[in-house]
Formats: sequence, C-alpha cells, structure tokens
Amino acid sequence: MSKDYYQILGVEKDASQEEIKKAFRKKAMEFHPDKNQGDKEAEAEEKFKEASAAYEILSDDQERAYYDRVGSTKKETGGGRQRHSGFENINFNDIFGSNAGSSFSFDSRRNPGYRPSMQPDNRIVLNCSLKQIISGGKAKIKFDRKTSCSDCMGKGVITSEENCPGCGGNGFIQEARSNIIFRATCEKCHGYGKKSEKCGTCNGEGHTSSVEQVLLTVPAGIPPMTSLKLEGKGNTVHFGTNNQCVIGDTYIVINYQNKEDGVVINAGNIYTSVTVPFDLVLDNSEINVDILGKKKVKFNLDHKKRSGHNYVVKGSGSTDKNDAIIKVFIDLPQKEISEDKRKDLIKLMRETYGKPDTTFKPATNIN
Repeated sequence: MSKDYYQILGVEKDASQEEIKKAFRKKAMEFHPDKNQGDKEAEAEEKFKEASAAYEILSDDQERAYYDRVGSTKKETGGGRQRHSGFENINFNDIFGSNAGSSFSFDSRRNPGYRPSMQPDNRIVLNCSLKQIISGGKAKIKFDRKTSCSDCMGKGVITSEENCPGCGGNGFIQEARSNIIFRATCEKCHGYGKKSEKCGTCNGEGHTSSVEQVLLTVPAGIPPMTSLKLEGKGNTVHFGTNNQCVIGDTYIVINYQNKEDGVVINAGNIYTSVTVPFDLVLDNSEINVDILGKKKVKFNLDHKKRSGHNYVVKGSGSTDKNDAIIKVFIDLPQKEISEDKRKDLIKLMRETYGKPDTTFKPATNIN
C-alpha cells in the first residue's frame, strides 16, 4: 500500500490543484534547512522529499487518477515511468515564483562563527511574591556575565589570511541535488572562509564567564513584567570590523502573580474583602485590615452602607499614590438569642427601616 499523499500534504481528497500547490509550498518552507538546523536537518530533508513525492503525484492529473483508483502509484505497481528522489520533475519556479531561479536553493548556513554571537545585554526574570510587591524592599540576585575573549574577539576561532581549503574562502559548502541547491556552513572554517583553529584561550567558547551578585531594590507596587536596568552590568562583547568593545546592561524583569491569599493588586491599588460583625457596623467602628502581614489599612465603617459595599481608602494602596478598595460583608450574630431579644431586635429594625417587602426579584449579577 502506498503512502497517503493527501495526508502528507494535509489536504482533502477532493482538493483542487491550487490547494495542493499551496499545501506543498507551505511544507517546503516548513522543512527548509534554515529552519531546521543541527539534528533536525536530516529529518527535515527527508520530510521535504516525502512532500515533494506527494506533490509530484497529486499535481499530475493522470498520476493522481491512477493513485485514487488503485491506491498506489504507477511506479509501485510497475506500470509507470521511473521516478527518483521525489522532486526532479517539479517546476519550482511555478511553485515559488520566477524569483526562485533555475533551482530552488536550500541554504543552511548560520551566522558565521564557532559560537553564536553574544548579545551585550542580559535579561533576567525575578519572580516575586505579592508580599514583596506590597512592601517593596531588597532582593539578592545572582547572574552570569560573559566577557568576550580578547584573543579571538569572541569568535571562538583564530583565523589567518589564507582562504580555507575546504570551501575556497566562501564559508560554506554547496551541494547540488537534482535541481535543488543545498548550502551548509563549512565545518573546517566555521563559516569564516579563512583557515582557522579553535582558540586556546577560551577553548573555542568565545568568552569567559563570571558570577555577578547584586542587591536589587524592588519598588513597592511595581507593575508586573517591568524591567529594572542595571547599567554596565551586562556582557562585554566585540563587534564590527574594528572589533569595538562594548559593555552592555542587565535588565531584571519583575514577575509576579497579582493575586495571593484573597488579595489582588491592580495598577498599584489593593483589592480584598473582609466580613465584620453586625454590631461593629452599627457602631461605625474603626477597623484594621491586615494585608498579608505587610500593610495595615485603617478606616471607619458606616452603618448606612449595605453588606458588600466597597470602601475606598485613599493613599493606602501599594504606594501612597494608590488606594485600597475593601469590600465589607456584614456578618449576622452566630449565637442564639432569646425570643424576647429577637423580637426587640425586629421591632427596633422595623422602627428604623420600616417593614420590609417579602417579594423579591432575581439578582441581575450572580457572582
């Protein structure tokens, strides 16, 4: 039984030629060696050949009809022309446009260098708790700093003026397979095009590493994913034709979940809720709300406010420019009271508020 060519291209059996062409174009770009470096390159090439074979069959009306009818290709049943690796008969100009040239080029060269080029700036994520954000304070952090090797200027290799014999000074090896050109970084010169050998000073790493430790001030109420800059605490790198030396910066990204133990911080404001006894509300008592053991919010209750009212306490957020929003629920007495006291309480409430209506409508917002 032949492979399922429709499944390989990801199209339905009634797909049009335009849909088949579009699907193959997508697969060809997906398995391009530039996008599948290292260990994935061989697998990607095989996948490309597989997709090419599928397209070669399905783009030919006669071949496709035979495949649909028999379930195999003519070659597999011995009734058709000899095929090779799956893409010799494909017109890549038709697939990718005239700018594809006379052949479809797969260039797997990376940026030249024995090691990937090092960036001057570092970016580190510091995970904080909401307690730290509410109170602010100091955080001790450690991170690696890299210094570009001064002997090889960060390349990891020492190059000479003589062209590499492996690639003739091109920096890459080119191989033509049918009408597809594959290019790969020259392993002898690592893409530089010159005779080269691994740098003995840095052992080919292109840099040395050291551990930096700093005591960072985390401002109270800082928004999540905010970056704090440590100037001059980045990597030391060489770049450009003049091998200019540059020292970068390190950016500490403050990350935290904005909800913890019933407390939420949003735009510097603190949100939480408490349940208080009924008599404290009647007495307009002053209460303290402990925010995660790091901040106390003090305000007076108001007996005129209903249960679930949001009290806004100005200047009591994570900074004095932010607010605390406390939702207060009223707790009814839990202990049993005598019948006489219960009736006295009902009488007092009815004298104050009047007799309540006993017919209710459903709430429009259910939380």
